[in-house]
Amino acid sequence: MIPTWILFLGNGVYLSVLSFLDLKTYNLDEGGIPSLLTTGFSLLMFMLNPNPAVFVAGFLVGLFFIDANLFEGLPDWKAIVSSALVFPTIYHVLIFAGLVAGFGSLYKFIYKRKYKQAKEVPFIPAILAAFLAMGVLL
Repeated sequence: MIPTWILFLGNGVYLSVLSFLDLKTYNLDEGGIPSLLTTGFSLLMFMLNPNPAVFVAGFLVGLFFIDANLFEGLPDWKAIVSSALVFPTIYHVLIFAGLVAGFGSLYKFIYKRKYKQAKEVPFIPAILAAFLAMGVLL
């Protein structure tokens, strides 16, 4: 079993790269986040922490956020699933989901006020902020 801090560090770097790509390429015609990168990293995280309950919880939390219209993109969903796989229990995933909802709502509110013409919001930086806050709580 790989130590949690290594998984946390790897996922933090991954979310930082995705946040950079999300902010730089969000409103372009072609997305800037390669699907192979997000799917491959999610698969890697599942192989390193093969806890099916945590995977299902992360999957359903991401689906809930899509249904709640908090975010819309598939890379955002994959970022939530890969982040959930860092945590050891479903309870940690639910705390992370609460942080994502809080940080995401605040981030979306601030972003829409600053960029009034924006229809969609690059959401991965909010996931990164919630992930780092969860690291402080652990």
